[in-house]
Amino acid sequence: MSAELPFARGVLVIANPHSAAGATAERLPQIERALRRQGLPYELVCTQQPGHATEIARRHRDVDVIAVVGATAR
Repeated sequence: MSAELPFARGVLVIANPHSAAGATAERLPQIERALRRQGLPYELVCTQQPGHATEIARRHRDVDVIAVVGATAR
């Protein structure tokens, strides 16, 4: 019997690498290692300008999970 991954279509990680004074960019390798360690298929996309995260999410409607990393607290 084979177990099916709960996130067979994967995880989309949308990251703002400039948030938290660049600390988010430094954490991305750690996030990727954790996803690989769990065997989760994923795609990491970094934002380029304001509003880009929304555009990215709209283009990736076929994933199971969208994780957003690096929001700026106001």
